[in-house]
Amino acid sequence: IDDIMVTEGVLAAAVMAELGGRISAHLRADGLPDAVDPSALAHGFGHTCPTMPALPADAPLVSVVLATRGRPETLPRAIDSVLASDHPHFELVLVDNEPDDGTTAALVAQRYADDPRVRLVAEPRPGLSHARNRGLNAARGDVVAFTDDDVAVHPAWLRRIAVEFADPDVACVTGLV
Repeated sequence: IDDIMVTEGVLAAAVMAELGGRISAHLRADGLPDAVDPSALAHGFGHTCPTMPALPADAPLVSVVLATRGRPETLPRAIDSVLASDHPHFELVLVDNEPDDGTTAALVAQRYADDPRVRLVAEPRPGLSHARNRGLNAARGDVVAFTDDDVAVHPAWLRRIAVEFADPDVACVTGLV
């Protein structure tokens, strides 16, 4: 079947059929109405979740893979947002997908050389998949999270991911992409 169009209503119905009880319970715990707006599922909820389960004592090391190629103007904002994480145990694997340029290496040496959480690795083959795979190979964490060089992540992003992986039934966590 080519060209199947999934509407917000169809998506909401499928999500609610599978996860409706858990979503509604979470919304109620946050003091919010448990009716799910289909556009919120497709475009994100307009609030920050006030209910956050505690991190387990053995919170996993989370490796953040951030691939970059020729974006020195947005890269510091992306890096700084990851470094502002409230998760206590993470590393940032910054993948330079244009290493011959030298711009990213110079930026990292100037601004982040003293931060042991930041590691720069090179991937000379152009392309996001090559860069992310290089980062994945360099990652030391039990959990790997990917973000982009033009994104500022929320300070609770990594902690929320780590909390979800405390559930043995969770194999993958995703967001709006």
